Amino acid sequence: MKTSLLFLLITVSCLTASDLTAQSVGISNDGSNPDPSAMLDVKSDSKGLLIPRMTTAKRIAISAPADGLMVYDTDTKSMWYFKLNTWTEVGGLALPYNKNVSVNGNALALTNGYAGGNAIVGHAFDGAGISGYSQSGAGGVFSSQSGPGIRTLGSGAEINGKIKIADGTQASDRVLTSDASGVASWKPLPTAKTAMTSLFDTAPETYVVLTENNHNLLPFVAHPTRPEYGNYGYDGGTNFNDATHEYVVPADGLYRTSFKLYFRPTSQSTTFTYPSSYYVSVSKVTPYETPNQDDYLLRSWGYEYNTGDTYPAMLSGEASTFFAAGTKLKLLLFYSINGTSENSQLKLYGGRYSFFSIERVE
Repeated sequence: MKTSLLFLLITVSCLTASDLTAQSVGISNDGSNPDPSAMLDVKSDSKGLLIPRMTTAKRIAISAPADGLMVYDTDTKSMWYFKLNTWTEVGGLALPYNKNVSVNGNALALTNGYAGGNAIVGHAFDGAGISGYSQSGAGGVFSSQSGPGIRTLGSGAEINGKIKIADGTQASDRVLTSDASGVASWKPLPTAKTAMTSLFDTAPETYVVLTENNHNLLPFVAHPTRPEYGNYGYDGGTNFNDATHEYVVPADGLYRTSFKLYFRPTSQSTTFTYPSSYYVSVSKVTPYETPNQDDYLLRSWGYEYNTGDTYPAMLSGEASTFFAAGTKLKLLLFYSINGTSENSQLKLYGGRYSFFSIERVE
């Protein structure tokens, strides 16, 4: 009796399958018709679909799996399907992964809500761990509510191209400096060490005739116009007044003032009873003080010319002094004739022979 009943069930099943060829099959608990687009429509609001379950080894051992074959892997605790000769985990990311999308927003967004966890970690043996590219926007944008936007460990950072750092302290002509903690910010450029070097803007072999018994203001300029002085490395500076021939100190600090003068007298008169002499001085006028012709930074005595002397002389000197911003400095030369001054002149040669230099040392 049992054998006859089993044969009957198998026969009915075969006939039913034959009658339902090319038709939809529905399995439900409410008697609803299957969806015509589905070969098998399983419907339930209290039960699910249970597909074959197996270990990873058994899944891989399936012989000639068809594309679309699905199983549940009991080792990985995930669904797998077969496609293009490869098993792919459902919900996993198959590598290499390349996909082009066009969306108004983020193409990929990851959030890790666990404290101390990372959203993305990249590692490469030779290339870049994480690489970003944009045609017109930023290749990478990083920020943090409390920590640094970017942190490098050990190897530092290398930037090939321009860099822009805008933290509110940026401005024209500033340099990037850091505090004791290594936090960088933009600071104004320090005052240039070399402040000014000037000379006479005259032909190389010409001279200036000095007035005797007078503090002669030497006509130095910091911006010579003659082309023959273009190759001597003179620093024009921005604080030297060519019209008044004086230098205005730009900032408080220690400055070294130096000069070199080349001059030659004409033949001294035979009626001289005493030698003639000269000395160089650097006059200074400090802000908020009454100008004083005799307020000198330095005074340097020079040679004495006797009757008949015509040899040239080179006089140089220097001094280092602290100056307040706004102090005005100029070079003076006093020429004294003792005796009858007829037929006597002191000729000061300019060009590259004489210079007046002011350098900030700290």
